[in-house]
Amino acid sequence: MSDGMPTPSRSSRGGRHVAGRAERPPKTPRSPAGRSATTPHRRATPTQEAPRRAAGRVAKTAVAAALMVSVGGFAMAAPSDLTQSPLMADVAGARAQRVASAVAAEQVSTLHRESVVAAAGAAAEQAQTVRTASVTVVPAQTLAKLDQATADLNRLLAAAGAPVAPTSPAPQMTPTPQTSPTPVPASTDPVTAAPTAQPTAGVAEPPPAASAATAPSAAPTPFLSASSAPADATSASAAVLDVLGAVPAQVEDAATKELRTTASRVVDLIAEVTQTVRDQEAAEEATAAADAETTLAAADQEATRAAQRVSLDSYANGRIPASALCELTFAAGAELRCDAAAAIEQLDVAYRGQFGTDLVISDSYRPYASQIACLRTKGSLCAVPGTSNHGLGKAVDLGGGAQSFGTAQHRWLLANAATYGWTLPTWARVGGSKPEPWHWEFVD
Repeated sequence: MSDGMPTPSRSSRGGRHVAGRAERPPKTPRSPAGRSATTPHRRATPTQEAPRRAAGRVAKTAVAAALMVSVGGFAMAAPSDLTQSPLMADVAGARAQRVASAVAAEQVSTLHRESVVAAAGAAAEQAQTVRTASVTVVPAQTLAKLDQATADLNRLLAAAGAPVAPTSPAPQMTPTPQTSPTPVPASTDPVTAAPTAQPTAGVAEPPPAASAATAPSAAPTPFLSASSAPADATSASAAVLDVLGAVPAQVEDAATKELRTTASRVVDLIAEVTQTVRDQEAAEEATAAADAETTLAAADQEATRAAQRVSLDSYANGRIPASALCELTFAAGAELRCDAAAAIEQLDVAYRGQFGTDLVISDSYRPYASQIACLRTKGSLCAVPGTSNHGLGKAVDLGGGAQSFGTAQHRWLLANAATYGWTLPTWARVGGSKPEPWHWEFVD
């Protein structure tokens, strides 16, 4: 071909025309944007774009499938991994602990209610027993309080489905003799018969505070039986109060609380009635003891007087030594046989209470020599020496108004002296063989 003529191109198998290898333009540097710095960008034709898009979709599909496989494997493995993790184990343990605590609390609540019902029933029985035995010694007002509280308690027991003690008024009768309470078998005891909560496998024990508050005692509670006397009520009520006072936290419903409160009031009233009975018994015992002491003192005094009489029988009239006689506390120098002296001391107390002064004693024990002198000076007014009651230490001559008939002092002595063992002899009275209003003798 000559110069200046266009170079013929070669045709490809697909009918497309492409430049020859020698005729391709040299590569030029690309700009930062990825395009040639001198040659404008050429957009691919639709025929060239289709294969590229197909290849891209295949690649994306493969990547997505790989991601799905990997995610699926993670999802399938996740449950096993999570349940084996420490966090999930703690959550499951806490949930099991809450369930166990709820079950234990329910068990404690049931046992608490059963114990309260049993103790309330025992309190109702005690109330009826104490009321029957103390009806004759306890004020009706106190018994009325006990009756009302017992009626309220029986109403609550009936609502709880428990046996109810009779509340009919007790018959008017004297208290029965005290007898020993009938022992209650351990198997039928109202408190210990309640079942003990047993821990279940996989269930946690109840909280220490709740279980300790409601754990029943191993020994049977000595509740009062129907045949017991009021004296046994205090210890039995104390046992009931121990049961009623054990209140586990957050397990007592309103009905159980009302039953427990009412039963506690009944037990308090039982104690009040029992104390009233005991006070009455103590008063009666004190009176009986005082009476016994008085009787004993009188017996001792009589024995002493008898001994004193016997002890002076060996002495002749007017020959009794001073050591065998007793001086009077209200009359200096006056002496009498000791039993006569004790009697006139009591008479003087009564006389002083009436007149404000003591008895005036002008003569008491008269020795044999004094009897001789009396006869010598007073003549027939004095007895023959050795025969006077003054010589036996059991006669006195009075003054201070009592020495004359008709005075207030003499009339009072006539009315009261015999109470203390002293009298005016018949021969010394008005109209007697030898009237002497001043001469009083002790009657053995």
